[in-house]
Amino acid sequence: MQDYPLSVIVASFNYEVYIKKTLASLLAQTNDNFEIVVIDDGSRDNSLSVIESFKEKAPTRVKLLYHKNHSNLGLPISISYALSHCVGKYIAFCESDDFWEENHVEKLMTFLSGNPQASFVVNKTEVINYSKNFAYEDFVYGSSVFLENNSGSIIAPQMLSSNMIPTFSSVCVTKKILSACDFNPYYPQYLDYWLWRQILLTTPIYYLSDVITYWRKHNKSYNETANVKDISKFLQASNKVLKERNPRVFYYYILRQKFLNLLKPFKF
Repeated sequence: MQDYPLSVIVASFNYEVYIKKTLASLLAQTNDNFEIVVIDDGSRDNSLSVIESFKEKAPTRVKLLYHKNHSNLGLPISISYALSHCVGKYIAFCESDDFWEENHVEKLMTFLSGNPQASFVVNKTEVINYSKNFAYEDFVYGSSVFLENNSGSIIAPQMLSSNMIPTFSSVCVTKKILSACDFNPYYPQYLDYWLWRQILLTTPIYYLSDVITYWRKHNKSYNETANVKDISKFLQASNKVLKERNPRVFYYYILRQKFLNLLKPFKF
């Protein structure tokens, strides 16, 4: 088994229309020193055949995983299972309806080489908006400005209230840190936010300011089809995990935010 510095997880479920471009963009990388770990979560369309055709092109670099009897077990179990098969020190993600610029890995590895202290990296993202929800452009722009201004910093106060990272497909994190996370989110559709809240409570975030990820938003996007009615329940469940993992740091940020809220009416 060959060692790679980077493993890229691709979670697949009924995206035959999109996954061909996803995998093609990964195999077209200018730096090919990485493995692609595809986990198919019981797709009922032609996704599996598409994935197998790419595995034939690069059998030593593409791993194809699936659950027993091709069951559909959900995103959290699928990502956790794929992670257990990754050999890289670093884990990146490319969702099966997104795709990467051909120099994504080259830029990422150069950035990591120049910032060896970085354990969590987010790169700039461009949204390809097929949906009618135009708030995504504003979100991507706002998050890009915020992340660039706070690169190298702890952004726990912001992450406790909202997710500042647009997509899984723009994240690279060390396997060691990711493996220590709880993978049981209150809402499976919010797995990314569930994980990032845990990690970024104590880990600085680093920002790569090149657009090397393309985030496709469409009416069949995973979170577009989610029936999430009460985000407060998710936050309560997530906070419980954070309190158990690192109570001192968690309560520091909670008390800090309450203090800042008390000061808002006053002008100094």
